Amino acid sequence: MVCGKPHPAPLDERAVGEHEDRLARDIDALVVVVPLGWIRDAVTGEYDFEAAEEIIIRKIRRLIGDFKGLERLWIDGSDICSDGLCSSVLEDGKTLDLEEKGWPVHISVNDVVYTTLEDPIIQGYRYLTFSGTLEALTSGCTGNVEVWYHTFKFSDREIYEAYGDAMIPPLVPSDCVTDDHLMLQASIDLLESMTAEDLVDDGATIRDDQTLYDPSPGLRERDRLLSRLRKQLDALVQECLKSNLLGLEGVLID
Repeated sequence: MVCGKPHPAPLDERAVGEHEDRLARDIDALVVVVPLGWIRDAVTGEYDFEAAEEIIIRKIRRLIGDFKGLERLWIDGSDICSDGLCSSVLEDGKTLDLEEKGWPVHISVNDVVYTTLEDPIIQGYRYLTFSGTLEALTSGCTGNVEVWYHTFKFSDREIYEAYGDAMIPPLVPSDCVTDDHLMLQASIDLLESMTAEDLVDDGATIRDDQTLYDPSPGLRERDRLLSRLRKQLDALVQECLKSNLLGLEGVLID
């Protein structure tokens, strides 16, 4: 594989089967794609979530359509000698650029597996900074680096923080608020933040003599998704308010 050009890892659909969560196969990606021997060598997760918290994160991912992918970055020293300095190794000689947002599940340098968050340090969900240099790759033209990593728009921690920060819908009594309310509100907040960022960074239509870049269709589809989520949240709020009113007790005055 050419250095600096990660490609999607093949998924064995038969292994995934008819599982009811096949759309969320990111949960099973490690077992399906990565050799079983790697499980003991898996990189430490960004946070040790409880089972109930993982379910919340998975449901929010499904609501916003942010399913994890699995990519592979392979760098071989001999490729660097023949093709030039690898774009995935930064100028400091010890930092790898994954080229997209993600979290590693397997890292090996010269066949030595790394499994802690101390080495390498994961920065901004994109850069891996090792304690030593990768000089053997960039100047010695020997050795190799292999990184398998999940890709996503939002990390598990960012999603769970959005869930924790979700505002209670107006007029809804606190004792009536459920996880469904908060998951829908968190999903809306995440999509709105994504739209705001895209409008600033990539919102303009660009045309030249031969090509046209127009982000409008994607933004319109996201807006329709936001509308559906808001309607679902409104329906839950109305149901909650009606149930609360029916539970009120009054005094009959003649």
